[in-house]
Amino acid sequence: DATVEQRGAMLPDVDDAAQVIYRAAEEWSSQHPEPGEGAPAAEWEAYEKTVDAQAAQEQAAEELLRARYAATFQAYAEAFTAAVLDTARAIGLTVAVEVKAETNPEAGWWDTTDTINPADDERGDALAWHLWEVAHDRVPLPRALVDIPAEDAEEEQ
Repeated sequence: DATVEQRGAMLPDVDDAAQVIYRAAEEWSSQHPEPGEGAPAAEWEAYEKTVDAQAAQEQAAEELLRARYAATFQAYAEAFTAAVLDTARAIGLTVAVEVKAETNPEAGWWDTTDTINPADDERGDALAWHLWEVAHDRVPLPRALVDIPAEDAEEEQ
């Protein structure tokens, strides 16, 4: 429920965060040009092995980033759920309370089947809103600790 600016600063979109990896790959490529035309086959083989190793390293870095995001979302969902259930117990609820949380960092939020926060107005359930609000206040928003270059933030505005 953070503002777009807060979410972007604390947990940038996973694809935006991956841009750091892609830019590093472009920089690496520019610093390691292909052998010239007519270069010996051994030079080309060595170059291709180096490129393959670099590509594998980039892929591993991206997989690690995406796994870190998934773990961050999962940990946040678990902490949020625990806070909701603690609040439900504290106020004496005797009915089962279910918390739905999206833990896929690449999921959208615009589809009608997506998990949404309860409404805090006359359309919403006051008890659901209370449980959500207390958990929201108790559980800090997740951080992925990914630095996005300033130019990305400028492009988004």
